[in-house]
Amino acid sequence: VGFELKTIYVSRICERGFAMDPTVIESLLKTIQTALTDKRRGDDVILPPFDPEKNENGAESWCRSINSIAVDMGWSDITTVAKAGKALKGSALLWYETWDPEEGRTWEVFKTTLTDLYPEKRNLSEKLSRAVLLTSENTDSYCEYAREKLRLFKQTKIAFTEVQLVELICGGIHDTTVKMAAHNSRVTTTAELISLFTTYAKIPKKRPLDHKTDKTDLHTASSHKRPKIEEKRCFLCNKIGHTRAQCFHNPNRDTNQYKASTSTHPPVQCTYCKKIGHAENVRFFKQRASISKNNSTTISKNNVNCFAKTENLKLTKIDIKDVTLEALIDTGATCSIIKDSIAKQLGCKLDPHFTTLCGIGNA
Repeated sequence: VGFELKTIYVSRICERGFAMDPTVIESLLKTIQTALTDKRRGDDVILPPFDPEKNENGAESWCRSINSIAVDMGWSDITTVAKAGKALKGSALLWYETWDPEEGRTWEVFKTTLTDLYPEKRNLSEKLSRAVLLTSENTDSYCEYAREKLRLFKQTKIAFTEVQLVELICGGIHDTTVKMAAHNSRVTTTAELISLFTTYAKIPKKRPLDHKTDKTDLHTASSHKRPKIEEKRCFLCNKIGHTRAQCFHNPNRDTNQYKASTSTHPPVQCTYCKKIGHAENVRFFKQRASISKNNSTTISKNNVNCFAKTENLKLTKIDIKDVTLEALIDTGATCSIIKDSIAKQLGCKLDPHFTTLCGIGNA
């Protein structure tokens, strides 16, 4: 639109009688057109970004590419610095936001300072290892794999030939069929190899999340088929929660459990009382006897003798004060029962006392 307006304006000047050389007019129009075109081109230029965390070659090579663009576009120092600052990323952008040199914000000062701050990383072994260890399993397509592996080898700045790069790229292909086809195709350049990879498609593998979902689904399906413990039913009492062998109404339950226990474990015999079913360290009578022995010097109110005249009791011969007697002895009780006549014979004082006897028979 601006070009058309300027053309009309120049034509009207010529109509009013101003004599101008046609060559001058043509040169003027070209200058105006070039200025407008260069302005639009300068606004549309996208500079390559520079991120120190991702670019291991340093800022020197990046500054050379920016300088080439600035010379081609005819930018001034201030314009070049302003446009280059917009392409900085990460820590380089933080530096640019606080950069205030005393010499002025010129392109030479900018380039020198940035190159000194971000030199090239000297890690050739790491660069070469990343390039060699990259395989086709790390990418989604063979073309992407070839481009990424080629970029990593270019970063090492080792002068590989095209044939060597083709062999290195083919060596990292995981699929044997694709690898053999690439070797047998006899391509000699990386461009031909990438063009060949466009005819092969990778079969996507399931991600770990998909495998986890499948296992969960299988577990859920099998859990519905497996009967729960609460759903077990006894065919003897028709109740839920146990089987016939575990039922309390089963008369053979105790016998079966005893046989199972005796068949798997040998019987335990007490070395103190020679009885089967418990050990000496858990014998109740021995513990009571040891407690009574320790407390023999202390007699409490409840540890008194009870007397009875009943003659239908099983008695045991004992010696008290050199006198042999027959008495009812219970080592697990807190007192012993003897006749009142024997108590008088031993010189015991008889005091009437009411107490309750427990543990004899079914009482």
